[in-house]
Amino acid sequence: MKILEAISYLGPIRSGGSTKPWLVQVNDQGKITPYVVKLFTEKQTQQLHPVAKEAFGNVLAQEFDLNVPEFALVKFGDAFIHDLPEREALRLNEIPDGLKFGSVEIPNAPIVDVRQQRSLLKSYQIGSIFAFDNLIWNLDRGGARNKPNLLIDDDTLILIDHEQIFPFANDTLSSDDYVMPSFERSAWFYPYYNHLFYPLLERMPAADKAGAFETFQYFLENLSLNALDAAASDLTYAGIEIGNYAVIREHLSQTKARAGAFCKFLTTLIA
Repeated sequence: MKILEAISYLGPIRSGGSTKPWLVQVNDQGKITPYVVKLFTEKQTQQLHPVAKEAFGNVLAQEFDLNVPEFALVKFGDAFIHDLPEREALRLNEIPDGLKFGSVEIPNAPIVDVRQQRSLLKSYQIGSIFAFDNLIWNLDRGGARNKPNLLIDDDTLILIDHEQIFPFANDTLSSDDYVMPSFERSAWFYPYYNHLFYPLLERMPAADKAGAFETFQYFLENLSLNALDAAASDLTYAGIEIGNYAVIREHLSQTKARAGAFCKFLTTLIA
């Protein structure tokens, strides 16, 4: 896992939501590259383990052939902090020390507006994204605040913002066994009906619904957790809290073992 040093502050990301991320330049093996760096508060860090969640979401998305920006852990050194504008330097007082989550800036890639791009989105793998978010319990792709957390770059959808995934693994002392695999008991607590793509999937013709999750099922059946295990190890070594990773891993392993049943269950959600 890359650890890169921030060298200069470029400005705030205006559409960055509650974390109010910064655009900074980092030194990536001698190449100066703009990165979007998220600044989680002490409370967010303690409750959500968001840096680890962001990394886990990014790594897992790649396993399902979904597009995500390249990410790294970003270090704010003394020289970088010294050169910050006064207002931004004061903000760091609210942010815990340590490595931050950053991802490569995707310039000129706007946030998806489903209302304006509904017909366009029908051509994408919206079934795979919906299924992926159900798998990882992503509470932040739609939801009460109606945040897409998707960028569109030419003909590509890019997934961002995964700090709220795996909410059942926030407590390192609780096993939360009920989530694994709750779909077999028809007790699915993930609020799928709030998902960005749920209305589109629900209105699909029956013939299209039948195959909506075929691609996702293929990747789930062949899912390897090696990259996720490596990420968990790297994060721990870097001093990043990873939450109850054992529960996350067990949840994924059990759902993989029941991939067909899980995807059949997802089909009932959009029936």
